[in-house]
Amino acid sequence: MARRGVLAVIPASVIALFLGDGASAADAPKLKCTKVGQSVIYRNKKFTCVKKNSKLVWNKGVPVKASASPKASASASASTSTPSTPTDQVKVAQSGDVAEGGSKVVTVSGKPVVLSRSGGNLTALNGACTHQNCAVEPSGKILVCPCHQSKFDWLTGAVKQGPATRALPKYEVSENAGAIYVKI
Repeated sequence: MARRGVLAVIPASVIALFLGDGASAADAPKLKCTKVGQSVIYRNKKFTCVKKNSKLVWNKGVPVKASASPKASASASASTSTPSTPTDQVKVAQSGDVAEGGSKVVTVSGKPVVLSRSGGNLTALNGACTHQNCAVEPSGKILVCPCHQSKFDWLTGAVKQGPATRALPKYEVSENAGAIYVKI
């Protein structure tokens, strides 16, 4: 009799393991929630870290709508004295937002991007750690991943300390008429 009960439980356990219930943790980001207010985009939803019963957890998520990209028009138009910007670049900040010797994290199309200025030159790096996609944070001349403490050079994206093994990818960046543009 006990053997029959065990045999009945095993298939049910296997089915539950693979099917789960519809509201499993798979619907939330795999990334560990580390501080209140932290947000990530996962499966077309924006999740925010909240405190619930003295634990940090992801909220249910809010659907993210895709925004239309600007497109070049085929019609002729009168030229203006304002410099034009390539249509494949996105305005991400004002020039004054990134001080000399400083960095700023902005979000572009749901992705963190780190803007840094040194010697009058701007750099733009993908702000997602190459280890497990946590958003890096500027700390002086280093970018630090708060999840596992990987460290990256603030200008080149080169790994300074693991567990990450790959550099942060660079983006094309330009400055035009007091604004900063990035091509993702």
